[in-house]
Amino acid sequence: MNNNKDVTFQSTKRQDRILPEDSFGDWKWREGLAELMVPIVGGLYRDGVNILIYGKSLVNQSPVEIMRAHRFARQSDNNELSELETFPILQYLDTLKIADCEIDIGELAIRFPNFNNLKKDSSGLSDYIDNELSSVIDIKSDRPAKPKDIVLYGFGRIGRLVTRMMIQNTGPGNYYRLRAIFTKEQASYLGILFMVLLMVLLEWMKKNRLL
Repeated sequence: MNNNKDVTFQSTKRQDRILPEDSFGDWKWREGLAELMVPIVGGLYRDGVNILIYGKSLVNQSPVEIMRAHRFARQSDNNELSELETFPILQYLDTLKIADCEIDIGELAIRFPNFNNLKKDSSGLSDYIDNELSSVIDIKSDRPAKPKDIVLYGFGRIGRLVTRMMIQNTGPGNYYRLRAIFTKEQASYLGILFMVLLMVLLEWMKKNRLL
């Protein structure tokens, strides 16, 4: 780090921040951490844990999008949150058995008592996380015995958006599954009869372990 201040930044609270000596090297280092976050976020999500940064989900996000989420947190809350602070939190979360929930690693990092030195010294971080997430650590998830089948009526602009959101938020797959999509061409008595028969067939196949 050097004493060069970011004179182009207009925020009064962050005006005096010190720039890294090698800005490009710092960016590449943080990009590498974001790349390492992708598989961890995906693994936690499949286990029912949705990772957020200031309310923005990191699921199915690219490394650059993860970096943008960190930048949004810095600009919206006038802090110095970066991948250097959130990555050790994510690493530790990956070692825990956590019930289905959403965890905002941005807020966890900001509230850490030693946040300013977290990138250099993570001592006490595990105890802090254990205390903050005591309500979900080593707790069995209350998942339904079987997912609820959903038939979506319509596949226009909104229908496609809903479908994409449902697929992205399936998580462990124990809560709901999109079984069929009803389009306008199928909106007839014959189409409705076909869909009912299809649902009955799917249910029969599940009961007989054929699906």
